[in-house]
Amino acid sequence: LLEGAWLPTELNPWLQSWWDSIWLDFTFGQEIPHGDFDIQGRWGSRGTRSMTYGSVGFGNLVYKGLPVEEGSLKVIVNREKTRLAEVRLKPQQGEVEGELSFTRSQSGKPIVLGFDLRGDLNPTQCRRVFGPVAEQVLERFETNATVAVKALGNVLLGKGNGSSKDLTRFRIDTNCTKPISYSGMPLEHLYLKLNSTSDQTRIQPLKFGLA
Repeated sequence: LLEGAWLPTELNPWLQSWWDSIWLDFTFGQEIPHGDFDIQGRWGSRGTRSMTYGSVGFGNLVYKGLPVEEGSLKVIVNREKTRLAEVRLKPQQGEVEGELSFTRSQSGKPIVLGFDLRGDLNPTQCRRVFGPVAEQVLERFETNATVAVKALGNVLLGKGNGSSKDLTRFRIDTNCTKPISYSGMPLEHLYLKLNSTSDQTRIQPLKFGLA
C-alpha cells in the first residue's frame, strides 16, 4: 500500500529505466501530485502475476506542450492491460474526461490503444499530445477558441508476430462554433464526423461557414 505526495521522477532509482521513460514528456510545476495505490502480486513477473489499483490527483503540469491546471484519474493494471479510468483534465482552455487503455506487451500479441474521450480542447495547445500523425493534421488549424470533441475507438500500435489484422477503428466528432482557420483559410464555424478503419477514412457530414 502506497499513499502520499511525491514527484514521480524522484522514484527513478527505485523503479529503474522503464519508469523513467514514462515521464520524459512531462514537466512538473510546484504542485506535487498525490497518489494512493494498492499493489499486489509477484514483482518482476512483467505484470503477468500482479494487480495494481490506484488514484492520482495532480495540477500545474505540462504534457507534450499541453498545460494542465488540474487533473485526476484512476489506474488499474492487470495481466491483460493498463487502464486509465475516470480521467478528468482541466487545461488552460476547456475540459476533458474519459478513459484510456493499453494492452500489455506480450510475445506475439498485438498492442492496442483504446480510448473514449470527450470535452473541449484548443487544437493549437494539444498538437503533440496524440502523436506525430495527428500533429501533422492539427498544425493546419489555428483558433483562439475551444473545439468540442468526442473520440472513441482503438488504434493498433504493434501487430505482434502472429497477427496480420489491423485492429484500428475509431470515430471522432468535432464541433467548433467560433472562427477557426484551416491551412490559412478562415472559417466561421466547422463541424465534422470522422470514421476511420485500417482500410478507409470517411468524413460525413462536413459543414463549415465561409465569410
